[in-house]
Amino acid sequence: MKRFYTDQIIQNNKIQLNGKNYHYIKNVLRMNSGDKLILFNGTGYEYEGCISLISNEHIEITINNKFFNNNESKLELTLCLSILKDKKMDIIIRQSTELGVKNIIPFHSERSVPKPSKNQIQKKIERWKSITIEAAKQCRRSIIPNIYDYLSFTDLVNLDKQFDLKIIFWENAVESITKNNLKNIKNIIVFIGPEGGFSEKEINIAKKNNFFISKIGPRILKSETAAISACSLIQYIFGDMN
Repeated sequence: MKRFYTDQIIQNNKIQLNGKNYHYIKNVLRMNSGDKLILFNGTGYEYEGCISLISNEHIEITINNKFFNNNESKLELTLCLSILKDKKMDIIIRQSTELGVKNIIPFHSERSVPKPSKNQIQKKIERWKSITIEAAKQCRRSIIPNIYDYLSFTDLVNLDKQFDLKIIFWENAVESITKNNLKNIKNIIVFIGPEGGFSEKEINIAKKNNFFISKIGPRILKSETAAISACSLIQYIFGDMN
């Protein structure tokens, strides 16, 4: 069955869809009354229903079943991305959503090339939120990753939130992250640098804040490759991909 994300409220086992969902169901998929579909709203639950009415303004769905989606990783993985050029951020956000990331934080570091204005970054964040919804719909996730405001590297490194493990992937690191001597890891924050990599100053700041400085492998990876590789590696070691 087709899956659709909605933030509209279900009342008395009924929900009305409009906007993009209405257009897609009626005009693109050309679904009819009686056709079944799945709705999810980012809470972890999914709703199986069927179309009971198609009007000129909305589609009414009758909900027949509610169930919990077990596709989510138990690992709380926060991915911090130094903002990249062109559409690279779009690609990383889409694929990291597929890989089960729970939180995404864009940040500016010393060697970041793009320097978006507040207005520009707000537009980007709105687009990235749309990308996470589409990616979650495609990969059968029931929770939409959170995308947070754009921060500086220093502010982000000094976040008060407690993490079980804090990692910066750096091409000059000498160690690799493993599960050895690491137990009960449930909450991880990962930093990926810009095209030019992190500066020595930033790495030293991270070390002072108890970050583990790790390499991914023997080769130097592009930032977008490193981000996806890091998410896959962390999910394999600590999450649900092993």
